Amino acid sequence: MFEYSLQRHKSLPQETLDLLELHQLAQTFRLEQDYREAHKTFCRHYHNLVQQHREDHAVMQNELNVFAVFWKKRDHS
Repeated sequence: MFEYSLQRHKSLPQETLDLLELHQLAQTFRLEQDYREAHKTFCRHYHNLVQQHREDHAVMQNELNVFAVFWKKRDHS
């Protein structure tokens, strides 16, 4: 009864392999895009973190080192 409809959508084995190969290629490409985007996001975050640490370090260089004051008193004892 449905043989005609099944035959109409039947594809050749080579066409099926080509479609599966194309699908695999598209999936691989998508995964590579996702990986690169995640890596770019990580690098951007890391760069911002490094910049923040540098700014914090510069501020700390200008602050009074209270801890050193206690160590100097301890060394003279």
